[in-house]
Amino acid sequence: MRWGLLLLAVGCRYYGSTTPRPRSSHVEAGAYAGVHVFSADNSLGSLRDSASFGARAGAFIGGHFGVEAQLAVTPTEASAAVYDVWVLMTEAHLVYEPLADTGDPRAVPFLYAGASAYDVVSSGGTPGTEITSGTLVAPDAGLGIKYPLPDDWGVRADATVVLPSSVDGGLTEDYELTLSIYRSFSTQSER
Repeated sequence: MRWGLLLLAVGCRYYGSTTPRPRSSHVEAGAYAGVHVFSADNSLGSLRDSASFGARAGAFIGGHFGVEAQLAVTPTEASAAVYDVWVLMTEAHLVYEPLADTGDPRAVPFLYAGASAYDVVSSGGTPGTEITSGTLVAPDAGLGIKYPLPDDWGVRADATVVLPSSVDGGLTEDYELTLSIYRSFSTQSER
């Protein structure tokens, strides 16, 4: 979490002074890759940390607020015995871009909160040892920074904390770091 706060602080500092220019409403769509760090006591079972690959789409209204949805697949293994486990993750977030109205094209820091759903879609263990299929819904929150590129393209980095239920009945923490490329599409005609 410290790295995420540092990422946001650097992004805010990088802004500098520019002439304010409000951002228009727009839609973003892109693909991402990253790493998902599973907690050892996640109620899905003990899974190894793994790469995660997915797609994301979001709609931003006016300057500061937006909603996003993403779908990812995480090919991983069980920790106790070596066999493949495929986890499908869906997420929905409310996004806040605190400095969106500055109009600075160099960096856009953002915060988000929402929910993640983990679904074990395939598990290759023997009966009694496999990670059982099931869906786990958990709250999540994160932060990141976007760097717009020419021709409405951009790159972004995210750091997310997910709070799934643990095997002892409480909550535990999973982490996800992603890097993505996206395309922005304006929903308003330029005047």
